[in-house]
Amino acid sequence: MEFKTLLIEDRSHIARAFIEHLCTYALRRVLTVDDQADLKQIEADAKNSEYRIRDIIRAVAMSDLIRKR
Repeated sequence: MEFKTLLIEDRSHIARAFIEHLCTYALRRVLTVDDQADLKQIEADAKNSEYRIRDIIRAVAMSDLIRKR
């Protein structure tokens, strides 16, 4: 129960890590400094949707990172 509480308190950091890993997997390359603006936009979209997984995945798939690939 304590672990769950700690995870909920740190949602933004966990979401950011998930987004970075998902983008790295989708792009099949390491993220660079040039990707930070796109990552921040995806993170803002995720925050607006209360960090729901399906919305994060949709935001990554529809992001400029993937479209520019």
